[in-house]
Order: sequence, then C-alpha cells, then structure tokens
Amino acid sequence: MNMKTHLPSIACAILLTGGANAAVTYAYDIDDVGAAGTLLSTDGWAGTDIDNWITNNFNGNLYARNANDGDNTITRLNDGGFSYSIPASSTSVILEIDVRSGANFWTAGISNGTSTVLAIGSDFNQNNKFFIQDGGTRRYEAGTGATADSYNTLRLEFDLVNGTADLILNPESDNTLLIDDVALSTTGGDLEGADSLYIRTASRYAGPGEIRITAVPEPTSSALAALGLFGFCLRRRRA
Repeated sequence: MNMKTHLPSIACAILLTGGANAAVTYAYDIDDVGAAGTLLSTDGWAGTDIDNWITNNFNGNLYARNANDGDNTITRLNDGGFSYSIPASSTSVILEIDVRSGANFWTAGISNGTSTVLAIGSDFNQNNKFFIQDGGTRRYEAGTGATADSYNTLRLEFDLVNGTADLILNPESDNTLLIDDVALSTTGGDLEGADSLYIRTASRYAGPGEIRITAVPEPTSSALAALGLFGFCLRRRRA
C-alpha cells in the first residue's frame, strides 16, 4: 500500500463551516435504518436482489450487507427521509464513508438514478487497492491495498476548481494519503444533477455504514481571508 502520510487539516476545515455561505454536510447512517437484519428496502433502497440487502453488525458497527454474495447494485433516491444537494456554486465536495472493508469488492457514493457519478471503493480484482469511481472510470491507488477485514473511513476530497481529487484512508487516525491530486472527468454539473445514493458489493463482508457528503460553496467576499488561510493550510498539508 502507498503509505504516504497525509497531514491533518481539521483546523482548516473548521474555517469553512461558519457564516451565511457555510459548507453543508449531509449524513446518511445505516444505523437509522434499523438493527442488524433490517431490510434496506424499508428505507427506500431499491435494485438488484433488494430482498437480500440488510443491515448487519461488524464489531459494533452496522453496515449495508449484500447477503447473497452476488455482484449487485442498489440505489436510494433523494426523498423526505434523506436527501442531499450539491449547488452549482460549490468549489469542492467531500465524500466520506465509514465502511467494512477487506479483500472484497465494494463501492459506494452518489449517482444520478442508477448511473454512478462519484464514489469510492476497493478491490474489484485489483489486489485489494482502494479507488475513486469517477463516473465510469476507476482510478486506483498505487501499490497494494490492505487485505485485513476491518472497519475504516475513506475520504475523497474533490477540488472542483482544479478538477483534481485526493483519497485518504482513516483521516482521523492513520491519515494515509492513497491518491494525490488525480484529475477527474466528473464535473460540478454532474454533481449538481446527482439525486441518489449508490451501493454496489460482491460480498456480504463489505459495505458502507455511514455516507457523508459535504458541499463547500464559493466564498463570499467576507470569507476570502478565511479561504486564504485554508489554502495556506492545504499547502502545508502537501509539504
């Protein structure tokens, strides 16, 4: 695995959460669907072999389980129970997923109906590597990914201004930069049109527990000073 360290930028992110033009985070938690064994269809999920998709417990963490071990996809349209919005004014988007992951294929993120727009995942016959799902293209980390069955957090930071993205493993602990400044073909317009959550797995032993989507808007003039400091922090992070 590529073990390049990704230095924390938590303090910088806080600068973007205040004010009238604040970043907004939308969180979908499998815990809210129901205890282990609850059908995901009860919370609006639909798709291939949906009756085999349930919540399941892994070391105290609930996650979405595909109990038939087939390569199946499900989606959940935005509705009154949960929805997200990525405005045209967004300058960056953060997709963060807590997930049970190991030597099993999975991917999760956002879609327009059943068409994947932006997601993250691991494996798919690529030596357990993590990847960014950029529309119809998987962009993998270098090296070999972790094979241990564990519960991790993956964070995708997508800079819409420059069209580049980072993928970070466990940003609050190991904080390992897996993919650095990769160019994506997905655009802000694609993200603005997204209207669903998306999960695909080929195993009952991998799947997301919580999906968080943060849209960071273009700053107002009163926030430019804070943005300048944020940029300074990002430069320090990459140093």
